Amino acid sequence: MKHETRAARTLHRWCGLTVGMLLVMVALTGAGMVFRPQLDPLLQPALQHVPACSAPLSTSRLIEAAHAAYPDAGALSAIRMKAVQGDSVAPVRIRFGDWRWVYVDPCTARVLGIRDAYGEVFGTMAWLHTFSYLPGGGVVAGSVALAAIALVVAGFALWALTRSAAPAATKRAGKAAGLNPAARGLRRHRMVALWCAPVLLVLALSGVPQAFPIAAMAVPAPPPLPLSARTDIAAALDAAGSRLERDYAGWRQLQWRVGAAGTSLKLEIVEHGAPHEYATGIAYYDPASGALLQHTSYAQSQSARKAYLWGLALHYGAVGAPWQLAQFAAALAMPFLAWTGMGGWLRRHIAARSNGLQRLVVRDKHHVARDVYAFELVHPRGRRLPAWTAGAHIDVHTAPGLVRQYSLCGDPRDRSRYQIAVHRCTPSRGGSDAMHDAVHAGDRITIGMPRNRFALAPDSPHTVLLAGGIGLTPLLAMAETLSASGASFELHYCTRSPLHAAFSERLHERRFCGRVLFHFSNTVGRAAFDSLLAAPQRGAHLYICGAAGFTDAALAAAERQGWPAAHVHTERFSAPPGPQADSAQAAFDVVIASTGRVVPVAAGQSALAALHGAGVAIPTSCGQGLCGTCVTGVLEGEPDHRDHCLTDEARAVSFTPCCSRARGPQLVLDL
Repeated sequence: MKHETRAARTLHRWCGLTVGMLLVMVALTGAGMVFRPQLDPLLQPALQHVPACSAPLSTSRLIEAAHAAYPDAGALSAIRMKAVQGDSVAPVRIRFGDWRWVYVDPCTARVLGIRDAYGEVFGTMAWLHTFSYLPGGGVVAGSVALAAIALVVAGFALWALTRSAAPAATKRAGKAAGLNPAARGLRRHRMVALWCAPVLLVLALSGVPQAFPIAAMAVPAPPPLPLSARTDIAAALDAAGSRLERDYAGWRQLQWRVGAAGTSLKLEIVEHGAPHEYATGIAYYDPASGALLQHTSYAQSQSARKAYLWGLALHYGAVGAPWQLAQFAAALAMPFLAWTGMGGWLRRHIAARSNGLQRLVVRDKHHVARDVYAFELVHPRGRRLPAWTAGAHIDVHTAPGLVRQYSLCGDPRDRSRYQIAVHRCTPSRGGSDAMHDAVHAGDRITIGMPRNRFALAPDSPHTVLLAGGIGLTPLLAMAETLSASGASFELHYCTRSPLHAAFSERLHERRFCGRVLFHFSNTVGRAAFDSLLAAPQRGAHLYICGAAGFTDAALAAAERQGWPAAHVHTERFSAPPGPQADSAQAAFDVVIASTGRVVPVAAGQSALAALHGAGVAIPTSCGQGLCGTCVTGVLEGEPDHRDHCLTDEARAVSFTPCCSRARGPQLVLDL
């Protein structure tokens, strides 16, 4: 599921980023042409209807008049006609060797005007819409249509996968389907997309076969006649036209197409009873005599061709005004979707830079112990990474909305890479599962700047590092630093077995010889903390990192052996059990100092949750008082501190809303 979600998100994002502007241009020009059938008569009334007559002139006479008005047009190419409608008839349109149409009155042969197919307002929009200004414009238009299909399909897939991933996501996606004017950001983007994407998908699907003709959608033509049998094409048109009523019971509109040098004569005809104006039958006539050679009505057409013609009708809005309105709305939504989609992406990247976030490449991912993966992160352009010190950690955005802290475990002197190690937790809150299953070598990942709340004390005469399991990671960086400086230190690494010992090859290197001791509980039993920590050297510092039980046992032993509290340092992965972890305490109020707004915090509710519910945005990560991401200033009131990241000095002026509470009825926060 996670691989599919990641693939859908990548495809959706990159289709939007690469062809988004072209799609906007295609959508806007398409929106401008949706109501062309209704607007053309208003803009060019003289070219739409002329009085009908009982005996229209012959086709050859109309061709002669058109050619006289436009003598340099070249050879005849096409003729379009419509049936009489009441007291009026549409002018006959005649095209020669270029893209100009000559409008001729079928009753008088009077030339009413000459119009460029890509001229004026609607013609220019068609010219832009089909990329006719580019060599191979059809291929470009088809490629853009394919990208639009991929964009819509990936968007639907991403929505469906996200919706099924978790109950909360399902509720959010369900709400997105409703038209909610108050929606913002991604929810607004998703809401509009869910309503408009089906129409956009139909338009894109129907545009592809126009750009890339498919043989199955065409009617095969008879073989061309010998050159000697060809005569004047105008006479052949007269002969064929005189038999139209005999060959067909009735027709609504038709178009003659003349092959190069008069080699063929093709008729596209919409008969009475056709479902739409693109439901054409195809007939081929002898260009010498005008005799009917072959006829395939719309009803006789293959299913593939009928589907193609229905696609044309849908693409050009020839199925009624409601569909035209849907087309118009969906096309106008495309700029909005591009703005909210691309704008959101840009805002995230700009915010990432302003907030000190970095996008790094996962250069390597490999096992270093059972259920432990090491990740090597580098700059995409090979640049040096921000400096850090032993004991530092980084915030890793493991998935959208999911941030976890991982200690840097490489050598702080090596600024070409960051190295972290992740143990799969059971059960996982999502972070370790995402890192193990969804992050791979070559991926890009967002991280925060290195922060250090577990730093080495300067000028310590001796340092004892006590690591349990994955707690080795910050202590390994400390060992690297102490070894490089020649300082006195010892590292005790406690794991269940050698298979559970991360970076064992590295710890067996010569520089760590005699300084690293392994304690495997399945062979020699649990480490005897009282013995390890007995008789502390004056001025020595102790660093402990591991699971809660491991840390508590080590702290208890350090206290028994007389280690000064100021010289004992810990970093926890989770909040320790006990009364302070009990959130079912008395309710209190939080006052926002900048506005005076009072936000009530219910019993059993965190201050952070109450503030977020009131629309007060505070960055957060671990939710357990371990990382310090959500720390805010406190101006009045007495906090009930339950965090594991603030120093005693910081607690005098700071508050951790994710876990801490108030000892009184109210806290005034510096927000």
